[in-house]
Amino acid sequence: LTDDDREARMRPIRDFEEYLFTRIAPEIEHNILGVRDAVENDVEEWRDESLIPHKSSLGTVEDYLLFLKSFYTTLNEEDAFAGNPVRTPLSDFRDEYEDELGDAGRPYIPLTRLKTFMNWLDTPFARAMWLLAFKLGNRKGETLNLDLRCLNIAHPVFDQIIAKHDVNLDPRIRDRPDT
Repeated sequence: LTDDDREARMRPIRDFEEYLFTRIAPEIEHNILGVRDAVENDVEEWRDESLIPHKSSLGTVEDYLLFLKSFYTTLNEEDAFAGNPVRTPLSDFRDEYEDELGDAGRPYIPLTRLKTFMNWLDTPFARAMWLLAFKLGNRKGETLNLDLRCLNIAHPVFDQIIAKHDVNLDPRIRDRPDT
């Protein structure tokens, strides 16, 4: 991440923490020492009272919730927190604003629908191409037109394919697996 990306991801976490200290802590009996003391109701209140009224778009609200959810996921992975108080508030937000979220009229597609689609594909090639398109954020045609020398997948099958077709990887990605 660049410094700007890192700052953009930290901003919602700091905003939420400030909200915990200034709005929620004075109203409850328990001490709030930081974001590890948050519960789902705190996230819902922050979303409804601070984010939705004050952010320029619903996409920004969703991004803030996603960054906070990712933060709690990282805390879970490091055994520094149990659970994720953002999961339900984010899901409820998406359900309520489903028609208004997304770019250029594209609706939010739940992960379960994507999984169903991927399972429907009947060949490994089709699954690989669509998975690559989803990962890169490409359209199908952009993915199909990728130059094999511009792709570096850390997998023995990929190594066999590029050896079989005598492909020399682009020097910019040669030493960067999964690029």
